[in-house]
Amino acid sequence: MRCLFAVAFLLVFIKVEAQKVIFRDLCTLPAELIEASGLATKNASSVWSHGDWGNPPELYLVDTTGTLLQTLKIKGTNSDWEDLTQDDNDNVYIGDFGNNNNRRKDVKIYIVKKISSIKSSSTAVDSILFSYPDQLQFPPKKNHLNFDCEAFLFFNDSLYLFTKNRSSPFNGVCKLYRLPAKAGNYKAELIDSF
Repeated sequence: MRCLFAVAFLLVFIKVEAQKVIFRDLCTLPAELIEASGLATKNASSVWSHGDWGNPPELYLVDTTGTLLQTLKIKGTNSDWEDLTQDDNDNVYIGDFGNNNNRRKDVKIYIVKKISSIKSSSTAVDSILFSYPDQLQFPPKKNHLNFDCEAFLFFNDSLYLFTKNRSSPFNGVCKLYRLPAKAGNYKAELIDSF
């Protein structure tokens, strides 16, 4: 698995280096997105986003001009939303798994089903509750602070979670976990670290 990730990283790096990438500002985000943390595309001209910790449990649909098109209140909490991902069935997953101090025992992922068909201003969600199989202390010792998930993606009916390393001394290790992309209570599967 490590070899697969190394090859994938190398191919992406070569492709990016071979192209000249020019970035430009598209817009200014609305005030509701003071600390935008995740993005999920609705279509070519709009994205869903959300605020990080301390913001209301809401998703915001914004177009490429920065216009707020819709606010969707999620019937849940925003303990520390870090990222969004989506599947091919119009379901959006909200990662409420920020864990800066590595103390949380209530990490979860909300599932917003068929988001494009929601016409109301709020919606109920399903939840994926999970724990890390290798986290035995809350918090662990300073040299094992590696249970703060900051990013994830959907692929082949599973969610893949990437941790941010906060260990001291810093060792640079990122862990990769897998979860089923369906409501339930799971022990995440540690796939690899790199």
